[in-house]
Amino acid sequence: MQKKDRLAAGYTLEKYERIYRQAFYDAAKKADPNWENRQYNSDKKIKQR
Repeated sequence: MQKKDRLAAGYTLEKYERIYRQAFYDAAKKADPNWENRQYNSDKKIKQR
């Protein structure tokens, strides 16, 4: 696999993970408005809607 293909695949996976985390956060808040994300990672902040 060429380097540019590996970089593209890594970027795609990172983008998917961000979308997945946001969907989980939205579903959890909808099910329980008092739910809080207690795992904090400063480089992967989730948008509070």
